Amino acid sequence: MKRDVGRYHKLPWGGGQLTIPKDLVKELRLNNKEKVLLEYDPNKKELRITKL
Repeated sequence: MKRDVGRYHKLPWGGGQLTIPKDLVKELRLNNKEKVLLEYDPNKKELRITKL
């Protein structure tokens, strides 16, 4: 599992934007503006990213 630091920006209309480094995007094989599901498990303290 790769670990890295990202940023979260809250947008005026209530949504948000998650910014992650290019190296992590390459490993996740995501395209520009691809939709993903983010799930945080507080018990495991783990963030899961799933393509939609």
